[in-house]
Formats: sequence, structure tokens, C-alpha cells
Amino acid sequence: MKRIKAISALVVIGTLIAAVLAGCSTGGLSYKPQDYITKVGEYTGLVVALGDTTVTDEEVEEAIYSALSDFAETEDVTEGTVASGDTVVMDFSGSVDGQVYDNTVAKDYVYKLGSGTLLTGIDDSLYGKTIGERFAVNVELPEDYYDAGLAGKTLTLDVVIKVKRVTTFPELTDEFVAGLKAAEFSTVVGMKQYFRDQLEADKLLSAQEAQLEELWAKVVDNFELSGLPGDAVDAYVDALVAEAEAGAQQYGVTYLNMLSYMGFSSDAEFKEYCVKNAEETVREDVVYYYIIQAEDIQHTKREAKQFAKENFSEYGYSSAEEFLEEYGTDYIIEYMNMSALWDFLEENNTLQGQK
Repeated sequence: MKRIKAISALVVIGTLIAAVLAGCSTGGLSYKPQDYITKVGEYTGLVVALGDTTVTDEEVEEAIYSALSDFAETEDVTEGTVASGDTVVMDFSGSVDGQVYDNTVAKDYVYKLGSGTLLTGIDDSLYGKTIGERFAVNVELPEDYYDAGLAGKTLTLDVVIKVKRVTTFPELTDEFVAGLKAAEFSTVVGMKQYFRDQLEADKLLSAQEAQLEELWAKVVDNFELSGLPGDAVDAYVDALVAEAEAGAQQYGVTYLNMLSYMGFSSDAEFKEYCVKNAEETVREDVVYYYIIQAEDIQHTKREAKQFAKENFSEYGYSSAEEFLEEYGTDYIIEYMNMSALWDFLEENNTLQGQK
């Protein structure tokens, strides 16, 4: 199975970005991988099983109703209680010591209970509440909360669930399905089989991709390292921070607000994530570059230009020159090296269930 499908495939094992940031290119690494490896792990002869690809009747039904969303009818229920999985429309406002904060106020906010996209702990407080009931939820904010005015304080949310939004679909009958005039099916049985086939194909592809990721994880885990090149780690951390700063500028928000939108409650939490992510990625880099050097998986600028000449149209470019201008030969070389490494690993290890 060839890996040269799209430029985005380069991020599968996470090596290219850190390599570029750390000054790693065909001109030479900024470090020697062998200087950090105390034990060369096995990277051939490994066996990785294929994950479960079973498709359930419930999944088929969910896929069908998702496809029939245009035929769905929505009703707003104003009585009863709510539970995890329900979609509700609610108003809420947050206050600390009686002062209401604008960024904690919302009207007609549509929310799926259990999705966890609001502040930690709020979802549990909403389960079982009566529609139309007004109630308070207290949330203890961390000391390093992104909004300094709220950090370490108790936020009181005044909440009212106005309605529960219930969606119903038409009954699946042969008459209804025939009326869809789909080329692939005309009966309920045929429709279900069509969606099952689609789901099975998607699950097989996902399982195969997960299998490759598991193979790479095994390879990396088999190596023992004495440390990591600090410059490479720092470069990757700096790049992640710069990306967040650029996002804040693009959307016209503060850096700390941007971190909040990304799911981080503080700068310290984000930095911790950056360091962990960088260390994991650079560890993969060290193993990756060791193997491609040991197995002489190296491509040249001439080969990169030939690749651009033969493949530019596949990636949506009008000429090889435009393709090269967009990515550069060093980037394409890394792509070719990585694709060749995948081919090497697939040929020299056993991926059960793959042809």
C-alpha cells in the first residue's frame, strides 16, 4: 500500500514539521540521531493485528438518519426533564461576587448535554433539571484561569433551560425509500445494505490507518534514548506558541482568549501541552532519521523535481514550477523519504488483514 496520496499525509507520524523547524533538511540534521540512542530497537519483523471493523445495526441506522436530515422535523418540548444526549436551548449568565461578566452571558444557546464543551462540571449539573426551571450552578475556576479577573474565584451561573429540542424522522418504508429516487437502492433492505457497505469500507480504512500508527508506535517504543536534542524541542514549542499567537491576531482576540477557544484554561496548561507534544514528536524524529539513514532511504533534489513534474496535477497545481514554488524541494524530499519509509515498514513487518 503506497503512502504517496496527498501532501497532508506527511503529518501521519508527525516528523516533518519538527524536522523543518529544527533545521533538518537534506542539507543535514542539526544533530546526529545515534548520539541520543542507547538501544536500537527492532523495526522489522513486527506483527500488528487489524482492529475491529464490525458495523452494528445501530451504526447503520444512525448513518441513515444522518443522511435523511433534510426530512427531519424538529419539535421544541417545554415540559419534562433533560438528560445526557438531549439537545437543549438555554439562557445563562455568569457572575462573581454579584458582578455579571459579559463573556459568560448567552441567550438561546443551543447545547447538547454531555458534549463537554462548556466549563468542566456544568454538564453534570444540568442532568435531570426540569425544563423552564431556573437554577444556579457554581463553578470553581482555577488559579491560572485565562481571564485574570475570574481566576481562582467561584463563578455562579444563573441558568434556565427553555426547551428540549427533539428531532423525529419519517418512517422508513419501501414507498418512502423509492421516493428518494436514489441510484444505489430502492427498498429499505437495499438502503440498509448500501449504508452498511459504506460504513464497513470506512471502518476498514480507519482500522488500517490505526494499524499503521500502531506499527510506528511500536517501532518508536522499541528504541531507548538517553535524551532529546533540546534545540529541536524548543523550536517546536516556539512554533506551537507562534501559531496560537497568529490565531489570536487573525481572529482579533487576546492570546489568552485564543487559548481558551483551543480548550486550555491557562497559559501554563498550554505550555505544558506544547512541551509534551514537542518531546513526543522529536523522539519520533530521532527514530525516524536513524532508520532512514540506516536503510539509506534518501532522495535527491533531482528526484524531488521529477516527482513534482510527474505529480503536480494530482495536487491541484497547474505546473511543476508552481508545485515546487509552493513546497520547495527540501519539503518534497522529506515527503518522499517518509513515504519510502512507510513502504519499507509495510514490506518488512506483518500487518494482519491488509493485502
